[in-house]
Amino acid sequence: MTKKQTLGENDKAVLALLSARQVPMAAYDILQALSGTPIRAASQVYRALEKLLERDLVHRVESLNAFVACNHATHTSSPGFFVCKSCKSVTEFDPVDEVSLLTDRASGFKIERYSVELTGTCVVCQGQSGAPS
Repeated sequence: MTKKQTLGENDKAVLALLSARQVPMAAYDILQALSGTPIRAASQVYRALEKLLERDLVHRVESLNAFVACNHATHTSSPGFFVCKSCKSVTEFDPVDEVSLLTDRASGFKIERYSVELTGTCVVCQGQSGAPS
């Protein structure tokens, strides 16, 4: 059984929306975008997001307080994100090598959870603003 087969209708609707939009969306933006569907309350969106997060089908971009659909079939670690401060686009990456370096330097500190978000300007926005590449 795949991860998607165990999802309810609300879960599938939220995942489909995030997959189609491919931009970070806050829970209330999701609720508004799904108006006219059986999803009528923020609690329904939050329950769906919780289930999708547990299955690594969506990720929370903490700096934006928003959610994005996962772009990878499997994960070896928590994903990292490049977040464009201009257009708010988000690109997912696997920071496992960088986190391994930090773990080696942690001097006995046990890392249980981490979040890697790098904020800057994406290639598209750099071209629009004339900023150097």
